[in-house]
Amino acid sequence: MSTQTSSNLSTQKKKNRSRLVFAMLAVMLVLAAGVFLAFTTRVVSVSGRGELYVLEANRTHLGTLLIEEGAAAIFRENSHWIGPIISKQGTLTVEKKVTITGPVFLFSNGLQLGENARVQGSVYLFSGNLKLQPGASIRHNAVLFAGDLSLGQGANIREKVVSFYGNVNLQEKASLQGDVVLFFGNMKIGEKAAVYGELLSFAGGLEMASKAILDDDAVLFFGKVHLFPEAQVKGNVIVTEGNATLEAQSTITGKLYLNPVSNLGRLNMSSEAQISRGVFKPENIDSIAGMHVAGWFARQLLKFIMLPVAVVCLLMALMFYLGRGARSRKEKRVAQARYAELSHQP
Repeated sequence: MSTQTSSNLSTQKKKNRSRLVFAMLAVMLVLAAGVFLAFTTRVVSVSGRGELYVLEANRTHLGTLLIEEGAAAIFRENSHWIGPIISKQGTLTVEKKVTITGPVFLFSNGLQLGENARVQGSVYLFSGNLKLQPGASIRHNAVLFAGDLSLGQGANIREKVVSFYGNVNLQEKASLQGDVVLFFGNMKIGEKAAVYGELLSFAGGLEMASKAILDDDAVLFFGKVHLFPEAQVKGNVIVTEGNATLEAQSTITGKLYLNPVSNLGRLNMSSEAQISRGVFKPENIDSIAGMHVAGWFARQLLKFIMLPVAVVCLLMALMFYLGRGARSRKEKRVAQARYAELSHQP
């Protein structure tokens, strides 16, 4: 009994030492990474009027770029910038096949991404237009406070687009992989272009070219809907104050809600167009649209705030439970060892 208990204690000590070694190695790796970043990451500030920073072709730089008023920065072909970019009132030029890993904040002036350029992060424009040349992409969100968004042929944005004042225009075969929220501006989806998410428009219309796709619901408070031949909305369309025009072979797979007042909700529909679940003109159309928008914002709140908080709380509870279990097992082993010692005493 005593020999078995001593063996168990020795095994447990070895396990504890192994865990301690692994913990120390992890801490050392984190410290080493911190030291590496501290010595290799630096802030590049382009501050003088007329001053220009150039990231040469095929070069990679790790750091933070600050572009002051009147200054400019240019990233040459195939270059790679790793880190955040903040332009107060400067100019940023991105040539083709450039990769930016990190968020981009532009407080004035627009941004144009060259052909097949990539931003592996989000882009925030406070004033100015955002244009993606053919094949360019943004990995996360695009948020524009005052400016238009234009996506060239085959360009894409992987998550949400939010525009407070400006139009959104997708050219042929361009795509948006998330929802689109427009406060003041029109949405145009070009030929064979696609939006794989919802459209919420508070003051602006929707125009879909031939074979364009909106893969979810569309809610418009003030603005018209125009579907050209073979355009398709794979969801419901709610238009609280505006007309709807559906040309030949265009399709709404869900319901179409229009204002019951004739001059606020007219339908011009080709005989070859289709609305799968019918046309409705409810008296409470504003409430229907409002509930839809409230549900969208509730989902965003759940996704970005409540869900992470719940995950953190769950992890803390799990750590507490495991810690308590470990302490209980340790106390039990100590009691067993003490009992074994006492039982062998004369």
